[in-house]
Amino acid sequence: MAVRPDAVHVAHTVLDHHNLIRIERVVQRAVHTHPQAKPQRARHYNEKRQPAQRATRVALQPHAVPGCHERATNLLRHFFAILTVLAGSLWLVPLARRRLAAADLADAAVMAVGIGASLGGLSLWMLVLGLLPGAWLLPALVLPVPWLGLALQLLGGQHTTPRHKAGPGSTAGAAVRRHAARNHNQHALLSLLPLRRAGALCAKTRGSCLKRAHISASLTGYPLAVQLQYAFAFMAAGAVNDHYAGVIVAAYAAALALAAFAVARMAFNGRAAWCAVVLLLSAPLFVDWATSGYVDVPVALYHALALLFALRWLHSGARADALGAGICAGLGILTKHSALVLLPAVAVVPLLRNRSRTDFENAALALLAAFAPAGPWYARNLLLAGWGGVLPAPGAYDAQALDTSIATLLTFWSDRAEWGAPFSIAAAGGLLLAAAQLLYPRLNPAVPNARQRIWLFAAFIVPYQLLWWQGFSYQTRYLLASAPMFAAIGGYGVDWLLQRVPALARLPQPRCLGWLPGCWRWAPTAGWVRCITLRCTRCKATRTNLRA
Repeated sequence: MAVRPDAVHVAHTVLDHHNLIRIERVVQRAVHTHPQAKPQRARHYNEKRQPAQRATRVALQPHAVPGCHERATNLLRHFFAILTVLAGSLWLVPLARRRLAAADLADAAVMAVGIGASLGGLSLWMLVLGLLPGAWLLPALVLPVPWLGLALQLLGGQHTTPRHKAGPGSTAGAAVRRHAARNHNQHALLSLLPLRRAGALCAKTRGSCLKRAHISASLTGYPLAVQLQYAFAFMAAGAVNDHYAGVIVAAYAAALALAAFAVARMAFNGRAAWCAVVLLLSAPLFVDWATSGYVDVPVALYHALALLFALRWLHSGARADALGAGICAGLGILTKHSALVLLPAVAVVPLLRNRSRTDFENAALALLAAFAPAGPWYARNLLLAGWGGVLPAPGAYDAQALDTSIATLLTFWSDRAEWGAPFSIAAAGGLLLAAAQLLYPRLNPAVPNARQRIWLFAAFIVPYQLLWWQGFSYQTRYLLASAPMFAAIGGYGVDWLLQRVPALARLPQPRCLGWLPGCWRWAPTAGWVRCITLRCTRCKATRTNLRA
């Protein structure tokens, strides 16, 4: 193998430098022994040493080494890209903490709302730029937004009142965040792996948005929220790189686990919330698809957040909670058009309350808040493609695999291998317990207003379940939108069962669920090992069909 001349020159220069050091020591000893030879020898030594020192300094400078400057630039670019993607995923968390802390929401709920609002607001801003005439979807107009938002919030937070003392729910939320931080190495590893199932539509869309700096008129129908978020990651990296998009996927997965905890705790109690998180993380369907580039986990987050605010609205009747439910529903519709079922689910809340005029006014404001972020996109689709670009419908190929049998509707039996045995048993038992609670209100008196909350869960689960059964039952992953609700119901059933066991009912909740950190730590890793081992035949079949 040939060696470059510049490398040889550097090597010889370094060797000469070491030899000169040895010569210096010999000369010093000689001068010390013979003082009369000091001036002549020192002058000869200095004349020989100065050119070598100058050559050594030049050779060891970074720009003199081939490729060193380019590598340093790439390292700084990657560092900036990672920080920018993280900022884009978290830039509204301080605002959510400041606004929702007074509402006595636990830290888990605040973190989930902050991540969902950060990513949803970022995609909404990019959608506005992309729909403007001309090429406005540029990195210079997109990348500074999270940094400016963080700076304004941090400067504004210095003049606000300190946060109030944490309520009882904040302790459990802080425990969830501690476990997540303790096992951040596994989640960081997941985010650095490339997207395994970035669909053809998603890949084409994000690439075209990045190159054209504009959303083409041919892109109709499927909402572009997640695709635009991936385009943001590519803008930060300066090229199409799935590793940076994986950070956004990991943020959505972590936020969904926190949202499942918050929903179960708001609806039932803390022990049911812990059980819900355990069940969700134990489901192979969630672990498998949470590391993919599809939109099922992101839309599930907005389903869970809309239910969270709807539960608060059901309890308090506050207009702010109604607006929160509407905004989360709108971000869900902007993520996937099957989330249109959230509109009637949110509108059910006044019927479960006092049915007063104020409740219906709040419902109207919630629906307006839902149409505010997603309305322009769907109005554009209606004008360009008609109702086919608005309403969800299966493709011609996928419709051939549609199965509308009763066995398919009972997904926890027919698809128990994908949900996992713990999740399937707990969710099925929780659904049976909830149905019995509607008939016998005194079945579980520990949960106040349990019937109203169960009816609200039904409003969020049943319409979507029927839509999936009649139009999209060829893939179970579409039910991930209801996974946090199923996990909360399953946690409710497990909690009811634990109350019937005297030995477990008397134990404190942290001791009962002390094995949760281990499950939290190894569930994503086990899912990745399982997927890498099997290499997912469904994924290969899907890619083959898309290419065909």
